[in-house]
Amino acid sequence: MGWVIDFLHCKIWVDTHIQPINLGDNLVAGLVSAGRSSEVQGTLDSLRVEATSSFELAYSTACSLIEREKYKDAEQLLLSARRQV
Repeated sequence: MGWVIDFLHCKIWVDTHIQPINLGDNLVAGLVSAGRSSEVQGTLDSLRVEATSSFELAYSTACSLIEREKYKDAEQLLLSARRQV
C-alpha cells in the first residue's frame, strides 16, 4: 500500500512542477527542424499556447516565420519575448 502513496506523491509533484508549455516548445522546435514551419501556428492554436509563452517557444516560432520569409513578424516576436525574460 505504501507504493501507492509514493506513486501519488510523485504524480502530484510532476503535475505541479512540469509545465505543459515544454511540450509546445519541443513540438514547435521539432516542426521547424523537420521543415514543417507552415504547421507551427496551427499547432500553437491546438495547444492553446501563445508564441510568447516562453522565450524558447518564441525563438522556435520566429525560426518558422523566418523560414517562411516573414522577417518583420519574426523580429517583433523576438523583441517581445526578450522583454519578458
